Amino acid sequence: MGNVCSADDRPSTAASAGAARQNRLPATANEALQQQPAPLGGKTVDYIAAAGWSPLNEAEANAIASVTSSDGSSDDVRTYHSIPDAVYMLPDDIKEGSRLNLQHHLVKTLYNGVNVIGITNEELKSGIKILDVGCGTGIWLAELERDFPEGEYHGSDLSPTEWSRAFKSTGRRIEVVEANVCNRLPYEDNTFDYVHQQFVLAGVPEKSWPHVISELTRVLKPGGILDVMEMDIIPQYLGKPGPNALKYAEIYTQFFAARGVNASMANDLRKYVDQSGLIDKPVTLRRCAPWGWEGKISEFWIKDGRMGAQGLAPYAIKVLGVSAEEWSEFIEKYLQEFAEGKAFMNIFRVYGRKKADVN
Repeated sequence: MGNVCSADDRPSTAASAGAARQNRLPATANEALQQQPAPLGGKTVDYIAAAGWSPLNEAEANAIASVTSSDGSSDDVRTYHSIPDAVYMLPDDIKEGSRLNLQHHLVKTLYNGVNVIGITNEELKSGIKILDVGCGTGIWLAELERDFPEGEYHGSDLSPTEWSRAFKSTGRRIEVVEANVCNRLPYEDNTFDYVHQQFVLAGVPEKSWPHVISELTRVLKPGGILDVMEMDIIPQYLGKPGPNALKYAEIYTQFFAARGVNASMANDLRKYVDQSGLIDKPVTLRRCAPWGWEGKISEFWIKDGRMGAQGLAPYAIKVLGVSAEEWSEFIEKYLQEFAEGKAFMNIFRVYGRKKADVN
């Protein structure tokens, strides 16, 4: 399983390894439940799968593995977003959807198996309206709609997937539209009770983040919950990073910077929320995802990283002037060094209620 770090504990070098190791996962489910963030008003949410904190047994590991049967081989023909003003580099095909589904389950293990935060079961059962921006396959919405069918569920994405487009034909209470949050969401002001956005960093230029936070909050009702999460894709280490791991940081920083994107923007997520002045007493949580060195979950993070990197192959081949084989070899080298150097990636989540006096 992964590490759990406080928002203020940011180990970044081998010298801080001792302190970081004190932030390992709770030993028991009960200890994990004590760390579950309290809702923003009301009693504690009981929508919790405590087993998500237990060491994975074979059945649980197989269940997560089943959401993707591909290792992201570069031999496959991939399809990509064709939105003219979008900076997103990753594919929009079935294989990428499988990776996003895998990633969804990995993130849930960091939050006791819970999809939402800061909200009570009573609110979820009251028929509230929920929006997921950058919804991908729609798996986050689908799980909530399954567990709380009283609600009204909406999603937006640069290019809705085959999965998300199929919701209407299957009778699900989920509506997904094509939209770019960097421009304007197709919803009226003060529409939703809960607005969620997760891991859209690759599609948002750094200069656009103030607008994005403002737009997410615009469609949120006063008193509604904003829930945003991003991962710093430049890892930190408990050990010593190898040469290919260091090269990874250099290359990926350059890849994203060329499109105006800050690869480590997750560290500034709280800053953008604070600067908006629209959220009352926002809360910041940090979770640390280990890559390849701490149990089965960390192996799945490696798989997620491999699939994502292979999705970037056409861009890497063009920009770096390497072959597909050379790119694949580089991926395996830096992933191996991630495990050897005990790499982890910081995931920041900021949530809070929209101020009542904001229209």
